[in-house]
Amino acid sequence: MRIKQKRTIGVDSTMSNQIENNEIIKRRTSPRKLIITIIILFVVVGLVLLINSCTNKELEPIKELKILEKFKTFEGHSDFITSVVLSPDGSYLASGSKDRTIKLWNTTTGEELKTLKGHTGGVHSVAFSPDGKIIASGGNDKTIKLWRVSDGNLIRTLVGHSDIVSSVVFYPSGRYVASVSRDMTVKLWDTKTGKELKTLRGHSGWIISIAISPDGRCLASGSTDNRLILWNAVTGEKIMTIRDLSGGVFSIAFSPEGKYLAYGNGDGSIKLINTMSGEEIKIFEVDQVYTSSVAFSPDGRYLASGRLNGGVILYNAITGEELKTLKTDDGLVGSVTFSTDGRYFAYGLRIAKGNSTIELFKVINE
Repeated sequence: MRIKQKRTIGVDSTMSNQIENNEIIKRRTSPRKLIITIIILFVVVGLVLLINSCTNKELEPIKELKILEKFKTFEGHSDFITSVVLSPDGSYLASGSKDRTIKLWNTTTGEELKTLKGHTGGVHSVAFSPDGKIIASGGNDKTIKLWRVSDGNLIRTLVGHSDIVSSVVFYPSGRYVASVSRDMTVKLWDTKTGKELKTLRGHSGWIISIAISPDGRCLASGSTDNRLILWNAVTGEKIMTIRDLSGGVFSIAFSPEGKYLAYGNGDGSIKLINTMSGEEIKIFEVDQVYTSSVAFSPDGRYLASGRLNGGVILYNAITGEELKTLKTDDGLVGSVTFSTDGRYFAYGLRIAKGNSTIELFKVINE
């Protein structure tokens, strides 16, 4: 279509008018000028075709190595940090902890802005709404809580799971939330009314992780039953079940365009699959160490993993090359995340009881 649009302007429109208007054809135009005009037309069309072919190419291996430059350290939680997430505009960072609190931080100053209290058990997961105005949290008390970012007040509590809520995620519209639990179910909720809309069943073990595709059409859930299930996010129907995944599925992330899904196994491996076919594309590593969290950079070229033995690894998501390892002195890394604009990277860490921190990095070009 772009080629046709290009050809309707300039030289091409003139030629079209000449064909349609006999009087214009009769104008005194030298053969030399006509030849030049035709040559220019072919050059323009050729350039358009070249540009179009370039923009449709697969991503080439990365030539510029992105480096993580340490920016801030946040301290305040008294127990293991299970989840960290950056607001869509990168201004805030929210963290959930086994100390039963959610903390909101200013990413620029490092200031702790608010501590949200209300869960009666440890917090396992936190998520920002797409507009950054609401935080959803789930935890040991079997509930999902919705908090207003502006004042830190609790908006409502979603009740329905019969066991620990492992993970929560917002739909791209911000209207709905999906949650997974050790009760082996996926639940869909209306954030405006607090109503439970659907309960999805298919796993036979604890469901640990959930992710939603960028277009909001597909949910992925991972479980200790060694299965990964893809669901229609609207109807709740199963799309695909991938079985016999050694060690269980403990972390999931869609690539930004939704074509691929990365998941971390309990055996330490990180695998990449095609979401349309279920085909395994790549294995990043197998080192028998629990992969607690995986996250793609917004451009889809980088994949970060957090390890429960301590350490964060940044990979080239295209080639599988290990680009950078952040040592954490054997601390437990519970969560890794990139900001939506790609400026920041963060992870939550526990080295020892009473010494839990969040490390924030700037992502820069070498």
